[in-house]
Amino acid sequence: MTSAFVAARPLSFLGRRVAMLGDNTANLGAVAKGRSSIPDMNRECRKQAAFQFSADFYPTWRYVPSEVNPSDPASRRWRWVRGRVVLARRPKLARDAWVRDLTMDGDVHPHPGPRRPRSYWQGSRIKLADLNLSPAFALAFASVNASTASDYLTALGAFARWVRALGLGGAPPRAAFARYVAWAHSTGLVARGQVKKLLCALSLIVPEFKAAGSLGFAWRGIQGWERLTPPQPRLPAPRVVVFACALVLCKGGRLPSAAALLLGFDCYLRRAELERLRVSDIVFAGDARFVSPAGGAAVCLGRTKAGRPQWVAVRCPLALLALRCITKGAARSSKLFPRGGRELLDDFKRAQVILGLPPLCVLHSLRHGGATYDFTAGILAFFSITLRGRWSGAKITLHYIQEGQALLLLLDLPSKLRRGMVAIELELASWLCVRFRS
Repeated sequence: MTSAFVAARPLSFLGRRVAMLGDNTANLGAVAKGRSSIPDMNRECRKQAAFQFSADFYPTWRYVPSEVNPSDPASRRWRWVRGRVVLARRPKLARDAWVRDLTMDGDVHPHPGPRRPRSYWQGSRIKLADLNLSPAFALAFASVNASTASDYLTALGAFARWVRALGLGGAPPRAAFARYVAWAHSTGLVARGQVKKLLCALSLIVPEFKAAGSLGFAWRGIQGWERLTPPQPRLPAPRVVVFACALVLCKGGRLPSAAALLLGFDCYLRRAELERLRVSDIVFAGDARFVSPAGGAAVCLGRTKAGRPQWVAVRCPLALLALRCITKGAARSSKLFPRGGRELLDDFKRAQVILGLPPLCVLHSLRHGGATYDFTAGILAFFSITLRGRWSGAKITLHYIQEGQALLLLLDLPSKLRRGMVAIELELASWLCVRFRS
C-alpha cells in the first residue's frame, strides 16, 4: 500500500488512473473494495480512501506473481524500524527444519488467487440467436450435448473475430478455413481441439460446406498438424497411486476428495459426472430400487455424455465405505462433492506432489486407469468393461485398454510405493472404519 503514496508524489499523476501492482490477493481485494473485516487492514483501507480523495489520485490494483513483482525483493530485504530503514536479516533454518503444508489441514484452505484470464480467442462466445438458424438447423444443433454446443459457439466466435481482424469477409470459404488452420498451427493462439470443433460446427449448421468440399482441405491440414505434433494422451492413474493419494487426502482432512478418487477409479466416472453427483444419486443395498445379491451400492448418472440416464455399481469396498462416510447425515439434495472439479483436481495433484510424484494424473486418468487395471488384472471381461465404462463401442474400449497399459509400462514409480500397496490398503481401510464409527 505504500507504493500508492510514493506514486502520487509527481504532480503529473494527480487526477489520473495509475496501475498499481501487488502480489497479495487479500490486500488487493481489500483496497480495491475499500474495506476489510480485519481491523488493521480496514484502518489502512481508510487511509487509502482519504488519501485518494484528497489527492485526486485513483490507483487501479492488479495482481502479479511474486516472482515478477519488481518491489518484492526490496520489501524483503529492507524493513522499517523506529522511523528508519534497516537491512533485514534472513532467518537461518536448521538442517532438519521443515515447513508443514498447512493447506492439507482440515480447517485451512488455500486461496485460489485470481483465475487465469481467458485469451482473446477463447472468450468470444457468440449467442445461438445471432446465427439466425432455420428451425431445421436449430433442431440439428440441439442434438449435441450442452457442453459441446457451448464449445461450438466459442469456436465460431473466435473464427468470426479472426475473419474481421484480417478482413477476409469476401474470401472463398475453402481458402479461409485452410488459412485459419495454418494460422492456428503457426501462432499457437488457438488450440487444435477448438479448430476441430469449428469444423464440426460448420458441417452441422452449414452442410453445404461439407457437400461442396470446402472443409476437406482444412481437415487435411488438421491431419498434418497431428502428425507434426502428435496429441499427448492423458496418463492413466495406477491403482497404487490412487489409493496412496486417497490416504494422503484422508489424513489431511479432505475425505470428500479422497472418496471422489476412489469412486472415479472404481466406476470409471468422468469429471463432469463426478461434479454433478448428489447424495440422492447414491443408492445402497437394501433399497427396493437396487437389487444386488452381492450388496454394495449403485450410482445413478442422470446427465451423461450420451444424454440419457445411466448407472454403475460400486464394487470396491473402500470406495463403498468412503461413500457411507460422506453421506452419513448429509442432506439428500446436497452435492456429494461440494468442492468443484477444479478443487478436486488441485487436491489430486497436491497429493501426488506430497508422494514425490510429478502431478501428471488428472481426474480423467481415474476412468482410464480403472478400466486398464480391471482388464489387465483379469477382474472383468472385455464386454463387462465396455458396459461398465458406458462406451458406445468396443473400438473405444480397446483404445483405452491398449494405450493405457502401454503408458503404465513407461511410468517409473518409486519402489517404496510399488511394494507398499497392501499396507496402503490396510491403513486406508482402518482410517475409514474409524471415521465411519465416529
